[in-house]
Formats: sequence, structure tokens, C-alpha cells
Amino acid sequence: WWILIMNMLAYGVFFDALQAAYAFQGSLQQEFGLSATSLSFLTTGLMLTYALCAGLGAHLTNKFGARKAILIGLGIEVASSLLIPVFGGSYAGLLVLRVIQGVTGGILATPVVTSTAMWFPIRQRGLATGILMGVIGIGLSYVTFFAPRLLAAGLDWQWAMALVLVVPGAAIGLLYAFSVREIGKVYPGQLAIAELLQEDLPASMSAPDEIAKRPATLREAQRTFRFWALVLYGFNLAWLLYAFSVFLPPLLGADLGLDAAHATTILSLTFFVGFIGSPLGGVISDLVFKGQRYQVLMIGFSVTAVCLALVPFAPVSVLTVLLLLAYAGITFCIGPYWTIPSVFVQTGAVADLVGRLTLLVCIANFLVGPILALTIDLTGSAFLALYICVALAAVAVLMARAVRT
Repeated sequence: WWILIMNMLAYGVFFDALQAAYAFQGSLQQEFGLSATSLSFLTTGLMLTYALCAGLGAHLTNKFGARKAILIGLGIEVASSLLIPVFGGSYAGLLVLRVIQGVTGGILATPVVTSTAMWFPIRQRGLATGILMGVIGIGLSYVTFFAPRLLAAGLDWQWAMALVLVVPGAAIGLLYAFSVREIGKVYPGQLAIAELLQEDLPASMSAPDEIAKRPATLREAQRTFRFWALVLYGFNLAWLLYAFSVFLPPLLGADLGLDAAHATTILSLTFFVGFIGSPLGGVISDLVFKGQRYQVLMIGFSVTAVCLALVPFAPVSVLTVLLLLAYAGITFCIGPYWTIPSVFVQTGAVADLVGRLTLLVCIANFLVGPILALTIDLTGSAFLALYICVALAAVAVLMARAVRT
């Protein structure tokens, strides 16, 4: 559990950096006269290197271990943030630093997800990963909370941004270095806690001959249909997580005619449910399905597809419930999905698989906004964008059945 806490804090450092451009949005626009598009590049550039460097995170994890890989990622974040008062005075300089901060996320993603799963028994991995993913919002809210207070205290935005990123990054890095050890150091020769335990698991997950059939390398995994089904499911999962931010505001306002206050309330409640859905899905896959994940993946997206399909026909009195259930169905699948790599391949290939999935899944992050926004602009409505999401959720249900892990 201490490993889980430390991994949450370490991964949260990247989400601090991710949110920084939005938290200091007013100061940045005043300093550089930025348009909304120019401001978005400060986040898009970071997300691009985050995705592209996922493979680097896997390489460092395999070569040095998860602990050292995480410390390297945190070191890059602290160093790049320290340079904000030096180079952040120009838009180009700040953009370069944001791109470097994205490297932090790419490096951190694989060891954080992998080591969390490896430190827990199979029948607790869903809960652990669900908690890890469900509380990432703490990193986003931290910067949002402190940014205006540091500016009000008289700091200029460069020093305020550096301070709000360097202090937690350095503190968490030191705490991680002195309190976290690799599994192989604690239990010599072991790569996962599950290898030391006798768990009551389905034969397909615990029988030695079945385990031996798993792909031993990423290359072997990529030759299977199940791998590409897992990729497509993850792509649709990432798409739907971000899609709500794109189609929901115009759907509630322009299409359904809700006033701004009512629409804002629905939006806030919808996104908040993610803090509950992610751990809950993990617990159900751990306890009810005894460590198998595909059933929860099917249930979650089935709920999402049905509820979204009903939204255009629902009275306002049940609209909030449908949207809450639809988004909960998506977050319900996050924890179980990211535990699948730990049993999809043999232990030595888990980090490579997580890195490759992160890269391919994150493509959705760049496509969902432009595609859905263009769809809304061309049709003058958010309904087609909504139905695209319904179709992707339905396809994901089929992909989950194909994964069957």
C-alpha cells in the first residue's frame, strides 16, 4: 500500500505539470497575448511527448527497474521546472520546457502502472490500479488551488509556476528514493508478489501450463488478435474519457436547451463520478470475477452505450442520471483495463506491453477533440458526435470479449 501511495504521488507530479498551463492561463495570455489555440499548444506539446516517450519509460524500467525509472522521470520534471524563470519569459522557451515536461509523463507511466500491479496480489490489482487512476485529479486540482494564491502573494507567474512544480517534485522524489525498494531487493529473485502467493484463481490465470502459453515478448504479443483487441479497447476508452469534455457542453446547451447553471451542474457531477467508478470497477473485477477483467470491461461499456443512446430521448429529470451512469461506465473500466498487461504476457514483458499500449492508446487524445469538434461544426449539433461515441462503446464491448483476460 505504501508503494501505491508513492506511485500516486509520483504520477501526480506529471499531472501537476499538465495542469500548469491552464492554472496560469490568465497570466500567460496577458504576457504573450495568446489565442486559445496558441495556449492549447502548451498542453498538446506536452501530451505528444508523453505518448511518444512511453516506450522510453518501458526501456528504463527494464534496464534499471521501476524505482530508478521513476526517479529519472521526477528528476527531469524538477530540472525543467527550475528553468522556467530562465527561459519561460518567451513563448518559444516555455513551449520547449513544456515538451520536456511531457517526457516526464512518458517515463513515469510505465513504471508506475507496472510496479503498482507487481506489488499487489492478482485479486487486489484491480482495486490498486483503480485507486491509482481514480485520484489523478488530485494532481490537477493541486496546481489550480495554489496558482492564484502564489500570484496574489506577489510572485510573478514564472516563479510561481516553478515553485508550484519544483517543491512537490523534489519532495516526492526524495521520499521515493529513501522509502521505496524494488520487489527483487525485498524478495530476491522475484518479479511480482503474486509469484509468492497461492491465490484462488481461475485455472486460465494460475495453471503453470496456461501461464507458459502467454507471450514471452512484446513482439510475440503483437502477433495475436487479442493484443490488437486490447489496443482498440484502450483507444476507445481514452476517446470516451476525453469526448465528454467536447460534446457534452454543446449538447446540453445548444441541443437540449438547458440554461448555463443547470448545464454546469450536470458537467461537474458527471466528471466527479470518476473518482468512484475507477476503484469500484477494480474491486468488482477482483472479488466478483476473481481477478478476471473482461467481464467488467464489457459491463462498463454496455452501460455507457445504452445510457448515451437514451440521452436524446430522455426527459430533463432523468438526464443527469443517464450521463452519470454513462461516464461512470467508462471510469469503471480504467482500473481493470490497466491491470490486464500484468497477466496478458509473461512477467518480463509487462513493462514493454504497458509502454506500447500507452503510446497507441494516447493517439485517441489527439484525435478526439478535432474530430468531434469538426463534426459538431459541420452538423451544427452535438448529436452525431454523441452517436459516434455510442458506436465506439459498442465496438469496445466486442473487443473486451475478444481479449477475455
